[in-house]
Amino acid sequence: MLEDPSNQIAGHAEIHDGTASVRHEVQEVATPSDDPYDRRVTPALADPDLAARLVEACVATHFRRYYPTYYIKGAGEVDIAYVHRKRFYPIEVKWTGGVRPKSLKQIARYPNGRIWTRSKHRGTIQGIPAELLPLALLRLGSTAGMGT
Repeated sequence: MLEDPSNQIAGHAEIHDGTASVRHEVQEVATPSDDPYDRRVTPALADPDLAARLVEACVATHFRRYYPTYYIKGAGEVDIAYVHRKRFYPIEVKWTGGVRPKSLKQIARYPNGRIWTRSKHRGTIQGIPAELLPLALLRLGSTAGMGT
């Protein structure tokens, strides 16, 4: 990831522009397969940690279609930080079953922070607004291109 040390948010956080290698593409070039879905996707989805990273990558890629998008690393991390109409919006993606308080340390610093999760229950997690990830992505896709 590229790091821009001139950008500091919430104390000592570093912003990254989200540029990263795509793991499955590298694997495909290194070891081609006749059935890449069965060989790579199915095992990836069976691994909760890898599945969570893939979901984070999909969400970040979706945001990059519409907005300048960053990753924040500080006392903790924020998976996605995007800029719209000169305003900064941080989003933490939680796809695994449990949410540890330590993993929300950085997102809790931002009053407009959001958690996107697989849970169907809307509400808050440690005082941070949380919403169902697929619905949030659908809403983003339907409004982002309209300038709202």
